[in-house]
Amino acid sequence: MKYQIIRLATVVIIMIATTSFQNVLAQSSSAVHKIELNTRIPYYFGLGYEYSLPNNFSARVRAGYLTSPYDKMLYNIIPFDEEFDASIKSFKHGVITELGVAYNYKNNRLAVGVQYAQLVGEVESVTELKPLVEDQIPYIDFILPFISPLLQGKVELQSNIVLMSVGYERVIPFNNPRWEFVAGLTYNKYISSSDVTSKTDNQVVDERYFQVRDLVNKKVEKQFEDYMSFPTIDLAVRYKFKIARKAKDTAN
Repeated sequence: MKYQIIRLATVVIIMIATTSFQNVLAQSSSAVHKIELNTRIPYYFGLGYEYSLPNNFSARVRAGYLTSPYDKMLYNIIPFDEEFDASIKSFKHGVITELGVAYNYKNNRLAVGVQYAQLVGEVESVTELKPLVEDQIPYIDFILPFISPLLQGKVELQSNIVLMSVGYERVIPFNNPRWEFVAGLTYNKYISSSDVTSKTDNQVVDERYFQVRDLVNKKVEKQFEDYMSFPTIDLAVRYKFKIARKAKDTAN
C-alpha cells in the first residue's frame, strides 16, 4: 500500500509540473522564477528553485544536506529504541532531494513533496551492533571475534529513505519586491527505506558477517518505518526574477 501511495503521489506531481510547464512556455515572460537558501530544522540545510505555474500553482526542487548540529537534534526528537543508538545515531551525514508542488493564495502556501534521503554513517566496531542481533543469533559472542578483525574494527552504514512532506508556509515580503522571507511548518512522513551495511575494506568476509549484516539491516529498516516521521520548522530566503523572451522577428 505504501509503495502505491508514493508512486501515485510522484506521478501526480510530475504530471502537474510537466503539463503546466508546457502551458507557461508561451507566456514565460510573465513567469516568476525563485531561487532560495533554506533550512528545515532539525533536518537539513539546502538550496531550492521554484517556477510559477498557472492557477496559483508552483513547482519546485530542493537539495539539502544533513550535518551537525541537525543530526543529533533529529535523532534526539525521534524515539528510536535504545539499542539502536550505535547504528541509527551513526548516520551523521545525508543528502536529501525533493520534488514538490505548492498552491499559493496571497501570502499563504500549501506544499506537497516527495523526498529521497540518502543517509550515511559508520560505527567504530561491529561489536556495537551486538544488541541488535544477540536475541536471534545465540552464538553471536563466538562469531564476533572472527568478524571484527576482517572489518578492521569499522562498519559502514547507509540508509536510503523515501518520505512524503506536507506543509504550510507564510510568505513575508521584504521592502525590495525581489526578495521574500518564508516561514512554515512541514510534516515529513516515512514511506519506504532500504538499508545497507557494508565492510570498510576489500577483504573477503565469510557468511557469518552477512548473517549479522542482513539482520541489522532489517531491524534498522523497521525502526525507520515505525519512527521516521517528524515535523520540521521551515525557513527560507528567496530571490525572485523573470526571464524576458525575445520578440520574434517578423520582418521579411
